[in-house]
Amino acid sequence: MLIIFLCIMLLGSFATSSIYAAEPVEKVYFSIRDRRGDDYGSGNLRYPTDPLFVPGIFDLSRFRVGTLPDKVWFDLTFREVTNPFNAPEGYFHQRMEVFIDTRTGDGSSEVAIGGHTLRLAEGSKWQVRISGAPFAECRAYVWRDGKLHLFSEGVGSYLLSDGRTIRIEVPQEILPPIDPSWRFAVLIGGFDVLAPDFWRQGVGYSDQWRFEAELPIADLLGPWWSWPGQKQQLREGVLYPVQRRPPVVLLFGGVLVTALLLSGFLVVFRRWKHA
Repeated sequence: MLIIFLCIMLLGSFATSSIYAAEPVEKVYFSIRDRRGDDYGSGNLRYPTDPLFVPGIFDLSRFRVGTLPDKVWFDLTFREVTNPFNAPEGYFHQRMEVFIDTRTGDGSSEVAIGGHTLRLAEGSKWQVRISGAPFAECRAYVWRDGKLHLFSEGVGSYLLSDGRTIRIEVPQEILPPIDPSWRFAVLIGGFDVLAPDFWRQGVGYSDQWRFEAELPIADLLGPWWSWPGQKQQLREGVLYPVQRRPPVVLLFGGVLVTALLLSGFLVVFRRWKHA
């Protein structure tokens, strides 16, 4: 009986280990939060007037990058995600662009968006561009050996179970090895299958299907420590890629918050003492 019991335990342990070994190992390299409620572009952008454009669908709140054994994924979380036209990916409205400065190799400082041209700040070039849209319109562009290469096979997107995060996946062999020094310029607009580069356009007046804006970019990845801010970058047409928050910023932020709290406490204490 003892031998039979030990065999059962061994088989159970082996089966459990096999299950865990089969599960994909996911690793997160970047996680950056964006300001909430800044889906106004350069300051005066307004959503199209049709009720389908519910508030928050173009408001990026978090951007994450990570890997699976054979893929690199890019997660873009929004305040709201809807799918009124039943796109197979589970979302419809968002048009997403991720320009990556890998700090190595050839690249371009020009950023072309739906018939509009911006540029990266001096000293920055993008070597990788991840283009996200529903209805199988995701693409990856990579500078390699002085040429820009387009990839579509294996590049796709879908809505995660939280109902607010769109994940874009790219085969690892397409991209250079991921590195903490990477810098990102993330642009959010509207998907329109009839518009240039599938970017929903902007006009100078309220419109049912188009933004009221000169530049049809509703949101830009801009954490609290980034400078200049979103409005200035889009008004000047110069983008400043961001990278993972360095420890010195965290330390400075912690010291600043602590100093403000202590100052407030001292003010309250002095008023109470002399009351």
